[in-house]
Amino acid sequence: MKKILTTILVILLSITNFQVLVCADNNIEKYHINLKIDNTERAKEIYSNPNFKKGNKFFLDYYIDKSKNVFLNINVFFNKSTLKSNGEGVLKVEGRTFPLKFEGKLYKYKLKNGKEIYYGPQNVDIKIRGKKEKSAIALFINPQDNDYLASISIGEIYGKNGTGFLFFGKPTEEYIELINMFKNEVEKIEDKNLNNSSDTNRVTVQAETNYKYVGESYSTQLYHDIYGQEQREYTENWVGYIHVHDRGPELNVNGSGTTQVRVFSNTNEVEYFASSKSGNPATSIVESITVRFGFNDSQPTGAINITNNSPKDDGKIESWGYLSYMPKIGDLIQLWANMSADLKNSNPDISSTNLRTELGRVVEIEKVVDHIWNTSTDYDSSRYTIPQAEDDSGKGLTFQFDWSEYADGYGYMYAETEILYYVSAGDSIYTGYFWTHPIVVIWQENFL
Repeated sequence: MKKILTTILVILLSITNFQVLVCADNNIEKYHINLKIDNTERAKEIYSNPNFKKGNKFFLDYYIDKSKNVFLNINVFFNKSTLKSNGEGVLKVEGRTFPLKFEGKLYKYKLKNGKEIYYGPQNVDIKIRGKKEKSAIALFINPQDNDYLASISIGEIYGKNGTGFLFFGKPTEEYIELINMFKNEVEKIEDKNLNNSSDTNRVTVQAETNYKYVGESYSTQLYHDIYGQEQREYTENWVGYIHVHDRGPELNVNGSGTTQVRVFSNTNEVEYFASSKSGNPATSIVESITVRFGFNDSQPTGAINITNNSPKDDGKIESWGYLSYMPKIGDLIQLWANMSADLKNSNPDISSTNLRTELGRVVEIEKVVDHIWNTSTDYDSSRYTIPQAEDDSGKGLTFQFDWSEYADGYGYMYAETEILYYVSAGDSIYTGYFWTHPIVVIWQENFL
């Protein structure tokens, strides 16, 4: 009996210690969020989008008029100082349970009534039939009123199995005010050029002859030919594009190299993808761009060390202008005064992560530009249908990676991008975040 009591005491102390660790930082808040699917007629109109209808059926076995017991239950940990969030939970569809984990950002806004609310994207790993699927949650938190809303997308834009999309919770006045302001801003946002800002961290595509063009890739729709084989369709309906220019050791006598990766978005096509069946338009904007670079070869005879990259972490890409909102009373009110965003909202967040190192040398790296909240990375389709390698318009967003070789031979290099879009559909009420599939270029590098 004494041994049992001791064991129970140890367990209780462990639980207590865990709670202290979680709550010791006053900046960390925890939310238990349990939401039921929005099954109103207005929501069903969004679910009837052919892309969403196909995806919901494939991933979740969800049917618009049959599936009623659908819930999202998540625990969220949120650091008010860094704005970072993470958590885990389950998506339940008619008794089927799909576990998920997530991490992301929640940006703070102040509404006209003085309430502070949080909204932002969560990158999600969700298991479906034992396989991890790419997913994103758009999360809204109103801590003063304990109001929560969320949407979840599963799969990729124009994925071969469709794209799952469901909305949870009941839209409140605070949520509608925030989303309508977003929509107003998206519709009138200026096409600013990130690459031409005054920031010294920005880089532009090089035109010198010692750079060579090594490849391009873009997101395309998938289809099956008459033999049932999966094919990629050469289409104008792309939602992400990548160009890669490279200056390897054969063009550089000092044994070093530089690779430039230029990424283009296409919000117009994303809006078409998310528009409702009844013709309700959607609006879209770029939330983040991720680029991964390094070796695609597990056994290269040559080797590199990534020594530098741009834009710099925590660097400033763009000085954003004040946001404005035209309320129904007709008076122009600065959104900065009536719905002021936290200072950390005002600029994109830039970060780097070493994906793989060998003997202390970095051979693979991931770079993320978060909260771009602009359309300036869109390609100007009035010039060409697709971005051209020699295009000098300055559009898109350019990443630069400097590296040095430390062994002669050869190896296959790669550059890969994914774009996360914010989308507002169905008279702006239903919002979500959607991923492109990974868009990759692979080429052989000779180390002299």
